Amino acid sequence: MKTPGRRLLQMLLLCSLLLAFGLTASADLTREQALNVARKQVPSSYRLTRADHEAEDMEWEFDFLSKNSRIQFEVTVNEHTSKVIEVERTNLFDLGGRSVDITPAKAKKAVKAKFKKARITAVRIDTDTEPDGKRYVYEVKFRIGSTRGEADVNAQTGKLIKWTLDF
Repeated sequence: MKTPGRRLLQMLLLCSLLLAFGLTASADLTREQALNVARKQVPSSYRLTRADHEAEDMEWEFDFLSKNSRIQFEVTVNEHTSKVIEVERTNLFDLGGRSVDITPAKAKKAVKAKFKKARITAVRIDTDTEPDGKRYVYEVKFRIGSTRGEADVNAQTGKLIKWTLDF
């Protein structure tokens, strides 16, 4: 025989399980709502080139391209929290240097120039083979508070090629 106290305990347990597994009745972001969140991360002149809903990851992904099609931003928004979880900026025309002309210290300096509060955690040189030959890039990992970041720096020019922030 079920008592009212036992029934209440069962209901509380069920609610706890639903909350623990994220199965709440909260409304998900629509494409337009997620796009409005994402647009705040990119210059207003950039045009939207892709919008994709990743249902299994509960994310919206948006790609934006500069007017000259050189710079691309990819912004990922969590559909349940309405928060940006990743921003990536890429210079599509810079594949890396043909030689290593800067030091790791200069690669760090390039990252610090963009992200003033960055704490560098690792720097390494990476070689990519492109159709026109080898390209050299410094991969710089860093943190800004609880945000993790990674940047690719052209090993010849010292310019940022790509950076990613994971919130």
